[in-house]
Amino acid sequence: MRCGFLPALPALLTPVLLVGGMLLGYFTPTEAASVTVAYVIVISGLVYRTLTWRHLLASAYETVKSSSAILIIVAVWKGFALVSRLASERRAALRRQAAAAGRAAQGARAQRAGTVELRPCPRCGAYVDPREDCSCGLRRNEARRAGS
Repeated sequence: MRCGFLPALPALLTPVLLVGGMLLGYFTPTEAASVTVAYVIVISGLVYRTLTWRHLLASAYETVKSSSAILIIVAVWKGFALVSRLASERRAALRRQAAAAGRAAQGARAQRAGTVELRPCPRCGAYVDPREDCSCGLRRNEARRAGS
């Protein structure tokens, strides 16, 4: 094989085919990869005559190894995402239960208080009997100072 620009021209056209095809809108990036692989196989086998079945099978084997490693990473990530989502849903359910229990406790205190008007706590916003301390720890006398 002679040296020079002309024998290297088919290989030098590979990036032109790849980028040019995408920029001109002939194919998507995935299709561009497929077209480029097909082009390189044709160039290697027919023009340069360096591609053998042994090389082709070795390349396919390396591709399968790389792809399987990536898919294993994706599968493990998917498992972690599932566990994270389930834990997040469980935390949200516990928060809803706690909020419902807090509302029920406030209602019970209001019934015991009779006709006393409940006032919002300046710290946490919960409605509290002004004669009692708030559940957030704010004392009655502190609430009077914070509210006035």
